Amino acid sequence: MIIWAAVRYTLPAFLFLIYGNWWFICAVIMLAGGIGISTMIIGGPHEKHMQELIRYLQFGLWWLALGVTSNCSSYAACPDQVWEVPLPRS
Repeated sequence: MIIWAAVRYTLPAFLFLIYGNWWFICAVIMLAGGIGISTMIIGGPHEKHMQELIRYLQFGLWWLALGVTSNCSSYAACPDQVWEVPLPRS
């Protein structure tokens, strides 16, 4: 129920960005990618911080993958059950 409310709250802003301002999303992605690549290539005092950031990203990706595989294995253990969440009526 809370997830449905969050989706209904953020969906209009997400659709506005996708359909109305696709160029803005592309510009932000290119800017962030350029800054990230340049900080990885150029050496300096920020190298330790970038290595720590990479470790945190790897850690988060590891736990995300564990959650996905856990969800898949729980579904495979009980395939006869239907895993549907009823949506609230509007």
